[in-house]
Amino acid sequence: MKVSILSMQRVYNYGSFLQAYGLKKMLESLGHQVKFIDILPGENQEINGEAETSVFVKIKNMLSSNAVKHIIFKLKTDELGRLFVKWHDEELGVTEEKMLLDSDCEAVVIGSDEVFNCSSSCWWGVSTQLYGDIPCSKVISYAASCGFFTYEDLPEKYRGAVKKALEHQSAISVRDDNTFSFVKKVSGIEASYNLDPVLMYRFDAEVEQAEKHMNLNEDYMIVYAYRNRISDKSEIKAIKDYARKHNLKLYCVGGALSWCDKFPLWTPFEVLAGFKNAACVVTDTFHGTIMAAKYNRPFVSLVRESNANKLNDLLGRLELMEHKWDGKSSIEEKMKIKSFSGFNAVVERERKNTEDYLKSNLI
Repeated sequence: MKVSILSMQRVYNYGSFLQAYGLKKMLESLGHQVKFIDILPGENQEINGEAETSVFVKIKNMLSSNAVKHIIFKLKTDELGRLFVKWHDEELGVTEEKMLLDSDCEAVVIGSDEVFNCSSSCWWGVSTQLYGDIPCSKVISYAASCGFFTYEDLPEKYRGAVKKALEHQSAISVRDDNTFSFVKKVSGIEASYNLDPVLMYRFDAEVEQAEKHMNLNEDYMIVYAYRNRISDKSEIKAIKDYARKHNLKLYCVGGALSWCDKFPLWTPFEVLAGFKNAACVVTDTFHGTIMAAKYNRPFVSLVRESNANKLNDLLGRLELMEHKWDGKSSIEEKMKIKSFSGFNAVVERERKNTEDYLKSNLI
């Protein structure tokens, strides 16, 4: 079939890129012709997302003892954005031009990532297209998520339109309980559960190729978080103390953290290779948790109020709850956990479920 993916593929974020690439490759492995389409803006509205870093925090960073490194990392952040434009074009076929639905498209797959979250600070507002309002005879979703957004957060005036859009889908797949509940309450539909494409697609060839060009000649810990999001002094001290004790360099990946040693500008596939070869990982993100677990690395997942919805669900679903870290307790014992047998069994079982779901709903 000629299949279009509606996702968040333009976001300058490794997790967003890899989930889009993984879904594309899985669909192509089933014989489909695949391209991406862009989100059409909906009605912009009053729902607020996570706040931008305050001017005070930015000034504080500039005046800190790491001021020089902060400036260097800021320049690297700008360069990373330019690199994502290049990678989008080369690996996803996503150009800078707007990509719209072709008239001969036979199916649309919405997902993965937080495509059902209309509360983020974004230009598209409440886009019913993301919930299924698409002029195509076959529309399904795959591992869609609302993120921290809940049914109660959706204003009454949008519920009818979102319900109608969800009902247009012939099959709905979500990745977490919060999104299942959202879909059920809005539309009455019971969605299927599937895991994120970063887990379901193997990436073996891509990682093997990436490793050929990397010079990983020192022991390192990956700190995978958005820019400046790990900023609590006690959390930073715990991470730095652990790294110092075990003679590890701190690599911040994906977002600039001026208290880390290095900020490598890896390609998305080099990031996977970096996780595969890391001594250990600290993360406070969904995809950082997935990538650490994917390669069975010692890791802790920092759970706080803003990410508790998705990380508690993910860790429980993957039988990894013992890796949860509150930022206060010692991470030493958690980093010693090396049993991933339950997790690996879940992944293998869910790969079969993913294949069955996509095969049965794209015919």
